Amino acid sequence: ALLGGDVRALVTDQARARGLEGQGMVRILATTVDDPEAPASLTGQGIEMDLTTWSGFFAPPGTSAEDQAAYDQMFETLYASDVWQAGVEENGWEALNADSVAFERLIERQDEDMRAALAAFEISAEGITQ
Repeated sequence: ALLGGDVRALVTDQARARGLEGQGMVRILATTVDDPEAPASLTGQGIEMDLTTWSGFFAPPGTSAEDQAAYDQMFETLYASDVWQAGVEENGWEALNADSVAFERLIERQDEDMRAALAAFEISAEGITQ
């Protein structure tokens, strides 16, 4: 959507953004890295925001509470396994290991943070101003 001109700004993870930036396809405007010295850091601009890039497992709408509880138990077992721990370490992940309720809270908090951060900026063709 960004490259096609359908949207004016995009929120994505560092790996994708760096790749697109390296190809001259996007310009990185700001990061949420917790380092006030980092270029374009929102923290350095006085905006406290924690934006976690996550991957997840998803079920269709209408999944029963019983099935959801079974999934939560399955993931709790997975998160405690040596295989999972090795994968987290090998890939340099920061594992959330959240059940469905905690994950939903994370998403809600991130949505609130993103709305507040975007409300603090005016986005135009010339760039972002605070």
